[in-house]
Amino acid sequence: MDFVVHLIVRYAPWFWLGVCILLAAIEALTYSLTTIWFAFGALVVVFVSMFDVPTNVQVIVFAVVSLILFIWTRPIASKIISQRKQPLSSNSIIGRVAPVLEVISDVEKGTLRVNGIEWMARSIDESVIQVGELCEIMGIEGATALVQRYVPPADL
Repeated sequence: MDFVVHLIVRYAPWFWLGVCILLAAIEALTYSLTTIWFAFGALVVVFVSMFDVPTNVQVIVFAVVSLILFIWTRPIASKIISQRKQPLSSNSIIGRVAPVLEVISDVEKGTLRVNGIEWMARSIDESVIQVGELCEIMGIEGATALVQRYVPPADL
């Protein structure tokens, strides 16, 4: 055991770099915004350990830097990432009304924009829907929205 401790102390920058890489790899696999802060803490200690700082100080620096990053920046990063996420279910756009960007017909696919995302679209009836007109998404077939010309509801 003393031999292992001796190696860690002697090659401390390499040890901490290994810890940093391991934690970054775990973060890349899990994408949980947990281990990345500890990877940054280990990266800081890589440089600290180059100045022959005692091992217990290195561990304290690692813990303090990691916890500060975790506590102060994780909520901010989580909020930013959660705002960027959009539902992946293509069924969530069925029933939506969208503007046509390229002419859509039953034989020629065009495009439309829903939630800021452009979709390939094909008419489910024989109608041709021109650029700028509105269409209603009736279904999804693969990566293509099946649409029909939008008819606004009649006032009662």
